Amino acid sequence: DLFSLQNYPYIDGGMPIKRSAYVEWDENMKSLQDWDWWLSVVEKGAKGQWMPDYTYKAEAPRPKGLSDDSHSHWIERVETIKRKHNIPINDTVFCSIGAPAHAKRVAKLVGADYLPRPQFKPHKYKMVYLIGFYPTIAIDSVDVFNGCSKDCRRVVHWAGTDVWQLYNNVPYVAAKTLAKTLNSESIQLCEDNQNYKELKELGFNAFNRPLPADFSHINPPPFPEKFTVAVYDTRLKSANDNECLKLIDSCTRALPDVEFVYFGGEKAEKNKDANVERLGWLPIYEVIKQSSMYLRFVRHDATSLSNIEFLCANRPVLTNWEMPYATILKEKEEGEFA
Repeated sequence: DLFSLQNYPYIDGGMPIKRSAYVEWDENMKSLQDWDWWLSVVEKGAKGQWMPDYTYKAEAPRPKGLSDDSHSHWIERVETIKRKHNIPINDTVFCSIGAPAHAKRVAKLVGADYLPRPQFKPHKYKMVYLIGFYPTIAIDSVDVFNGCSKDCRRVVHWAGTDVWQLYNNVPYVAAKTLAKTLNSESIQLCEDNQNYKELKELGFNAFNRPLPADFSHINPPPFPEKFTVAVYDTRLKSANDNECLKLIDSCTRALPDVEFVYFGGEKAEKNKDANVERLGWLPIYEVIKQSSMYLRFVRHDATSLSNIEFLCANRPVLTNWEMPYATILKEKEEGEFA
């Protein structure tokens, strides 16, 4: 991934490469030669292949060695590489412990840096922007602000699931203590009115500001020949949503003539019910092409990107979480809606 490679050296110089893609090593670099080299290889037109089962061991940095030099002069060495390859030296870095892919997308969209853990090396960022503050990994979340200068702005953007964890799993006194800390040390944002109300009730001073997103790549594809309902499968992610999924599962059994495709689960398989297929992890556009509408029932949500992606593709969305500009159906009596 070129964007990731431009942000940090996540691969060393010992990986295999085709002879035709090889470029000369820059011996003028004092350290981080492997990062410089891989950037040069990619700029020449080569593409990397992810090898998930490939592992290696690295020795600890030796005194006066290359790794010791880069660690001791990290900011200077990084800026040297970025200047050589015309990579912007940005003032803002995005990160996330619980939603790294989302943080990377937003960073790329707004022209900022992305780092998995900005605290691991010295930096001079003027803003560290954390997406998601999950109470179950609160220590790791707070840790990303270590290494910030006194004048560095710390931003926490609550994502939705983290608010649910805070509201339902954190003792009231502990939540109040956390609110006092974040209110004094950071700027807090959240995704929608419901999250804003929940955070405010616990004493968190958050502003309601949705994250930017780009949906220009979504063009409405043709509808499938048979009416098919897409369902986001959260059963492996959150026990809180299991009751919602049971409700949807009951719908699939009650509507045997309707096709259902579940996406987002860990395993792609044909369900025991003939009208249900589990797609596993697929790019959202591939799911949209196979569906006529989207059904999303959850215990808690925020501004759901998948809702917007389906809507941009001209697919109706039925959800139990209130969205801006959406039609709200309220049950007057059993079976009757206003």
